[in-house]
Amino acid sequence: MKSIITTFAVLLVTLVAIAQSPEKMSYQAIIRDNANALVINQSVGMQISILQGSTAGSAVYVETQTSTTNLNGLATIEIGTGTVVSSGNFASIDWANGPFFIKTETDPTGGSTYTISGVSQLLSVPYALYAKTSGNGAGPVGPQGPAGAQGPAGTPDFAYNESYDVGPLPAYDGVTYASVLTMTAPSSGLYWISMHTETYTDLNFTGPVASLSAIFINGSMNDQFSQNVHQHEIGKSITLVAGDIVELRCASNVGGGRAVRSFGSIQKIQ
Repeated sequence: MKSIITTFAVLLVTLVAIAQSPEKMSYQAIIRDNANALVINQSVGMQISILQGSTAGSAVYVETQTSTTNLNGLATIEIGTGTVVSSGNFASIDWANGPFFIKTETDPTGGSTYTISGVSQLLSVPYALYAKTSGNGAGPVGPQGPAGAQGPAGTPDFAYNESYDVGPLPAYDGVTYASVLTMTAPSSGLYWISMHTETYTDLNFTGPVASLSAIFINGSMNDQFSQNVHQHEIGKSITLVAGDIVELRCASNVGGGRAVRSFGSIQKIQ
């Protein structure tokens, strides 16, 4: 029987660069006969086996294919797309558990009577299939990178103001208040607004004064609170839009009182 030899070109194991690596490898071989002549424009049958561990290792995957050589005697196939002839699945090969070798058996007449064979080791490129899942799906943790440059200071979503003795509170006339805190909302969201005012008839802390506290947003009153005690606390959550101007104001129902301690706060909570 006429013997045929195969001269292997480079094992071109190509992983196409798309969103997900395909479960196949491109393989090319140059087919020559025993006179070293190219087998050109001829159908050839091939059986491909992926061997694990050594050139004589067990086959983890076997398939058959038919290819036609070109004018240069080059046969091209995509391993992983042929007819599986034994147990095994190309997509489930554990590429981390190598080394692996590729065994090719060829019938130059296009059938399945394989008269030539060769074995070559799969080198680094096929292991990109293993990198697709990084072994356990996470991969090893690399070293921490250098610290980045300090970013610009942001605008706080919190404002606070405190005043000891803001002076006599104006008698409330439906309009006039003493301002405790004014802030422009730096971003949209839900804010918690609170104000505490201590009012007295004079600086000797004698007698409570009926007081009013109010929340204004963009110059319009949002809410008003009245207390007949000299320690007056209010709190409320309000949704604001970036750029809203919030004011906390206080006044006296009867006039003549002084706020010896008054403070307010605005804090973004959501």
